[in-house]
Amino acid sequence: MPRLVVKVEPFSNRWHVAICRTGVCIFVSPRQVVKVAAEEAAAHHRQWHRANPGKEWTRLPEPVMEWNNDKPHRCPACHTIAVDLDGHPQAGWIYTCCACKTRFADDPGDSLLREAGSCCTEHPAGRPSMPDLRGTS
Repeated sequence: MPRLVVKVEPFSNRWHVAICRTGVCIFVSPRQVVKVAAEEAAAHHRQWHRANPGKEWTRLPEPVMEWNNDKPHRCPACHTIAVDLDGHPQAGWIYTCCACKTRFADDPGDSLLREAGSCCTEHPAGRPSMPDLRGTS
């Protein structure tokens, strides 16, 4: 078993996250305002590694939030301009904020949503193509 390394790191000036640096593990805890909560998440993940030696942690996808009705091109969590599509994001796509990794869409409960990724001015390659209106794409 590789050396067990689970650290609490600052995410921004007020958030903390627990991150696992053990082998190829991809564990990252949810953002916590209180550092003690992130340390608790790190302790739980260390226990999980000890109970499951050699297993890989499977990441659950982040939940999809509903975009702001008045400013749909901005991230609903941190208000960064996360979508650069002439200020008009397309319905049916899940956008990801490059600043805080929040996923958002116009209708989060829709089962036919597709991932668009980061579509800001810094990541123009992530722009989705126009959706096929016949639904065959």
